[in-house]
Amino acid sequence: EKKESVLQNYNRAFRGETIEYETRLEYEGFTKWVAVLYTPVRNGLNEITAAFIGTRDITAKKKAEAGLQESESRYRTLVEQATETIVLVNDQGRFIQVNEAGIRLLGFSREEVMQMGLLDIIVLDPGDPPLRFNELRAGASILSNRKVRRKDGVVIELELSTKMLSNGQFIGIGRDISERMQAQKALLESENRFRAIFNTQMQMV
Repeated sequence: EKKESVLQNYNRAFRGETIEYETRLEYEGFTKWVAVLYTPVRNGLNEITAAFIGTRDITAKKKAEAGLQESESRYRTLVEQATETIVLVNDQGRFIQVNEAGIRLLGFSREEVMQMGLLDIIVLDPGDPPLRFNELRAGASILSNRKVRRKDGVVIELELSTKMLSNGQFIGIGRDISERMQAQKALLESENRFRAIFNTQMQMV
């Protein structure tokens, strides 16, 4: 730090200001981060008699923050590149984050989705189980099938895996299983028709 800046900050502190900032120091190829504090020193009569200048090494903190930012950046990249729908919601069920696959699946714009919540898209038919937030808060991981209405009105079925994160948010990973469910339904209908024909033939024997 330049001598002029030190003197200016000292004089400001002597006039009653408290000044705090972080700065990076370069020395012989090494980098160090320090937190700097200038604060007035008062006597028993509340008169300023001096200014205190203190520094604290925060290099480890800065490295940890940089590592966290890098980790979060990698995480966001993985989430956005995922082919499955990934959503983060708060404890009210409102969307905090939806990846690109989820945006495409729902058909809404990102701006529209971020004004919505789970209850705006999930279709609860009579007899369907309610959303199970209490179980998630108790630490359960839940795998369920949920019907979701797209912007165009088409209802699709998702296999949804949900759990609560340590920060109190909820993460859901959804896979579109509409085609699989339709195939299972068609197979069941085919089996029922076959049984009906078989039973009719047996009665005629």
